[in-house]
Amino acid sequence: MRGRAGPWRAFRLPYLLLMTEPPDDNLDHYALGFYAPGKGLRREDCPYAEGTEAHSRWTAGYDAALKEDEGA
Repeated sequence: MRGRAGPWRAFRLPYLLLMTEPPDDNLDHYALGFYAPGKGLRREDCPYAEGTEAHSRWTAGYDAALKEDEGA
């Protein structure tokens, strides 16, 4: 089994260091924010850095969920 891990292990770290952009994670940040209040998260608990598109979409989803709850 020694050959299975082989050279791949040696190239793993340098490959990650060469990435200049984060990978497209295909997450729907708006939907994650929308369901966050139901999971007990506060608006301040947004996991994305302020000023990023992911942050603005997450908080927009969060605010929409709160607005929907007020109307119900």
